[in-house]
Amino acid sequence: MLKISPPDLKNPSTHDSKQSLQKHSLNNRETHQNGINQPQPPTVIHGSGINRNHPTLQENNKESHDSGINTVGRKSRRTIGNCPRGRSGTALETREFRSNPRLHTHRLDAVVMVETLDVEKTLNDLIQILGYHGYMRRDLEKDKFITRIVKESRGESLVISFGKEKRIFIIHITTHKVERLELFRGYVREVLRQERYTLMFETYVRYHEKDEYRVSLAIDSITREIGKRVIENRIPRRGVFHYYVKRGKIQYKGATVVLKTYRHKTYSKREITDPEYHPKLEQLTVIKTASTLTPVGELLKTYTNLIYTVAYTLNLKVILGEYERQHTSLVESQIDTWIQRLMRGIMKKIRAEALLEQQLSDKRLVVARLLNKGMRPVDVARVMGYNRQYITRIIKELVEQGIVIRVGRGKYKLNTKHKPPKDQLEIKEVGGDLKDFVELISENKHRVVRYNISGTPYVDIDEGTTTRYIFISLNVRESDTRLTDGRAYTIGRRELEKIIKQILNTT
Repeated sequence: MLKISPPDLKNPSTHDSKQSLQKHSLNNRETHQNGINQPQPPTVIHGSGINRNHPTLQENNKESHDSGINTVGRKSRRTIGNCPRGRSGTALETREFRSNPRLHTHRLDAVVMVETLDVEKTLNDLIQILGYHGYMRRDLEKDKFITRIVKESRGESLVISFGKEKRIFIIHITTHKVERLELFRGYVREVLRQERYTLMFETYVRYHEKDEYRVSLAIDSITREIGKRVIENRIPRRGVFHYYVKRGKIQYKGATVVLKTYRHKTYSKREITDPEYHPKLEQLTVIKTASTLTPVGELLKTYTNLIYTVAYTLNLKVILGEYERQHTSLVESQIDTWIQRLMRGIMKKIRAEALLEQQLSDKRLVVARLLNKGMRPVDVARVMGYNRQYITRIIKELVEQGIVIRVGRGKYKLNTKHKPPKDQLEIKEVGGDLKDFVELISENKHRVVRYNISGTPYVDIDEGTTTRYIFISLNVRESDTRLTDGRAYTIGRRELEKIIKQILNTT
């Protein structure tokens, strides 16, 4: 058996991607000090240029690694062909977005700064006006801030803070209720006499995972046209990529917007019939100088045109869960025709590249299907990232095997008369590391039918019938190989290819 040096396969190093994932996580939990609940600090999106960390809670704003998008361990693996049907008596309620084009609010924040303030009077006024019930109050004093906190329930809080250095009072409300934010705006305008304040809101739709790759491509394309940068963290699972988070930072109608798709941190432990197993498409909008004359509902309709247009153009299959029914407000928006034209321009590319995300066992079948869509060989090469000579050779094999037929110069169609072999392929998912993958090939080198080391690796072994072992914890890339827990090997695709060929060529 070929021996592999320990540093390559036995001791993968912790990859920077895991640290990046934790660094860019969104803190979705309450902080605790001395056993007493404190309010949730404003979200900070690192690396995006958007800082929701107002001085109100600077003392509480400590970076957390317990976010809603961190990778988590899985106690069990589901196998192809034996997918659980979910909890007894549950089913997803899905519908096309165009049939019910509405968005949900996730979190609403408003912040206003004033130079003079009667803190106790303001606090009591807002408690009464906003209708807080069963709330908890807490007063804190530290070196730089004096803070009064009113916390009603999860996601509902009011904070008044005084900065000792700048001598500024800061009022910060966090809520899920549009009506409560409207009342706050009125108080700021009529009582505090302020014309401007900072408004932040998150709107979203939860959609079926089958649309996840198309959403990812849409974020990429829109950000390339009108945005600045894209940040993503994804993992390979069951032969496709799942996005813990992917976000693009965009300037839209004078506001800073982050358009993102992400999943719940424990989604992999949930059943596919659980709404929180599926991803969200969400838009965070930050308006730093919102007018107190403009109703909040009007601002929501104006700035949510972006996410509304994406969801409508892609016609996402949206999912309604208990959280959406009980804890959110509905927002009706409208189509941005310019964004829609931009979206339509990339739909052809989305349809072509969506085939790649299926990650068919035989990549030649992807080529065949792209050709059948009317793409030329040069277009197939560009979309798949290969050179034209390689694609030409694949097409020649497809023609010789009768899978596709030539119908014109550079034009091919699937051969409807072609009958694939009846050889049954048994699928087995395994969670081993790179050492396990190499050892499986070494131990069965005389029975290896084929193997794949691009993306999620697998090996087909002749066991009377062909069995495909898919190593779902691995992702082989050009320069390295990553595990889903964030670790990485320094061995890339080419180095792994050399190792496997050396194993198979030994007697």
